[in-house]
Amino acid sequence: MDHEIERLIDVNCAQLNPLIANGLAVTHLQEAEVLNYIDSVFRSAARGFPEGLTYAGWRRCTPMEELNEASRKKGNNKRMFDVAVSYLYMVKYFFNFKGKEIVRYMYLPFVSEAGSITISGSRFFISPVLSDRVISVGTDTVFVRLLRDVLTFERVTQNFNVNGHREQANVAWAMIYHKSAKMRKIKPTVRAHSTMVHYLFCKYGLMKTFEMFAQCTPILGGKEINEDTYPSDQWVVCSSTQVKPKGFGRGLYEPSTLRIAVKRVDYERTMVRNMIAGLFYVVDHFPTRVKPEYVNNTLPQYMDNTRTWIILMGHVLFSGNLPEGRLADDVEDHIRSLDEYIDSLVLKKFIEIGIPATDLYQFFGIIIEKITDWLFVAADKVNSMYDKELSILYFVLKDITTEIFKLYFKLKAASKKELTEKDIVDRMNKTISTGLIFRITKQHNEVTTIASSGDNKALKITNVLVPQSSSSRQGNLKERANLNDPTQFLHVSFAEVGGYSNLPKSAPTGGSRINQRLKLDHSGLVLRDPRLAPMLDRYSEDTRRKR
Repeated sequence: MDHEIERLIDVNCAQLNPLIANGLAVTHLQEAEVLNYIDSVFRSAARGFPEGLTYAGWRRCTPMEELNEASRKKGNNKRMFDVAVSYLYMVKYFFNFKGKEIVRYMYLPFVSEAGSITISGSRFFISPVLSDRVISVGTDTVFVRLLRDVLTFERVTQNFNVNGHREQANVAWAMIYHKSAKMRKIKPTVRAHSTMVHYLFCKYGLMKTFEMFAQCTPILGGKEINEDTYPSDQWVVCSSTQVKPKGFGRGLYEPSTLRIAVKRVDYERTMVRNMIAGLFYVVDHFPTRVKPEYVNNTLPQYMDNTRTWIILMGHVLFSGNLPEGRLADDVEDHIRSLDEYIDSLVLKKFIEIGIPATDLYQFFGIIIEKITDWLFVAADKVNSMYDKELSILYFVLKDITTEIFKLYFKLKAASKKELTEKDIVDRMNKTISTGLIFRITKQHNEVTTIASSGDNKALKITNVLVPQSSSSRQGNLKERANLNDPTQFLHVSFAEVGGYSNLPKSAPTGGSRINQRLKLDHSGLVLRDPRLAPMLDRYSEDTRRKR
């Protein structure tokens, strides 16, 4: 090519972002990044290990150590070694149990040019996933991506009486407890959701929860709380609608006569209304367990006793047919495990997106107050590619982090009795296996085989983008297009973030290709071009009005 023409092309054509064009996985999956990430996950899980067991760090295996472990004798008492090429390296992780060292080995990925990785002789390419930062707001649900788990928050409408008039508010709930196969066989006696307000009551009790999260001090009682004793110009008196909920089950229903009074200025706040609705959601499902006479008379501090709410949570999560002592013990273990859900990595993400929560309970409070607003605002943004990040590390290493925390939960469950070294090793054998990384070739849409006949990796290989909703696949099931899915509607961000000029047949919107001129910050967050923002916002408003 003529040097002058080449110079003019360079001057007049926008430059590609080298991080994207060369393969974002090359940067995100550098050896130091992977090692530090897995180390931080082990340290996070180790905070909840049983007494006597600690995590002591890691070290890269020497070639001889790797060969010995990879060819370790199996059931046939023979040494075997897979000679197929794999771009992996082995790491030793050290644990200490009462002075005895326990070692686990694990393969970690090595990524080469264009984000390629060879597994068992086959070459795959790792593409970035366009994901929300921790919190993903859908049309009806809020997904929260934590290291230990992915939580899905929903809402249910609860009616209650306010000074004689019926009102309603939204109650946030989520299925956080994962039942074992054995517990799933137990028939529940009450079909109710585990609400976030109920979780806060289990942790702090009723009065302290209102004081901490709603900044108000309610007054509870029976018929003595009325508009005569609490004038309506200053107070709001709330009570149950006394309608039997569908999930109550069989048996005689005795409506609750509990009343709660709060100052009118406090009731104007969304948080207070939603918490009152959450209270009556529990009260209506357990009217005989939360009576006015229990407030101060027969059982002092009954309503503010966390055990009261813990047992009721046991009825929700398990069954009322089980002994209440067992219900209390199981729920208390569950509540204690939630103390460790927000680790340093998640906390850093919360700070980046402006969520003022340092533990999971504070986040529950934010969900209680904000879930309706988030869902309302997200209605027009659910198909947007803005305010998201290109993520690789979390998704590629998901199988490993899942097994690490599965080990944590198994050890937590087994710690009710005194553990031995054999108990710990047996549970490690079922979770932390050497070849976990080999799973990325099975249920990871971000790891695929790409055929390219040219030598330009930017044209077909490194421009692939995976939407978060497609970041995992279930076997060979093919997803059917849903024309009513709002996440598939066109959005002006597709023109700036997506690759509209290189559309595959399977995704003609451009959402599965990336604009390789896109600017990113150090964490992979998508940055808008300030020169284009006014024009694109104008087009966005025009198309939104015409839908």
